[in-house]
Amino acid sequence: MLVVAKILVAGKIPAIGLELLKDHDVEMYDKDALISLDELTDRVKDKDALLSLLSTKVTKEVIDAAPNLKIVANYGAGYDNIDYSYAGE
Repeated sequence: MLVVAKILVAGKIPAIGLELLKDHDVEMYDKDALISLDELTDRVKDKDALLSLLSTKVTKEVIDAAPNLKIVANYGAGYDNIDYSYAGE
């Protein structure tokens, strides 16, 4: 049985990346500007997963806003934008 995850993609990624997520409930922030902290916090509330860009700050406030969040991932290399010590708690 396939488990459908609710995923927020917090920025534009190539179509091939979205294709990999096609079996899930994906919401994509597709504006040219970076997503604001307020909008990110609002959109992530009911999500199981967050796929962020390296330029998107994933703070304690963002993590706390999403009680169902199981994974935070970056599109790119590195993770300096994620409060990973808090996320690991």
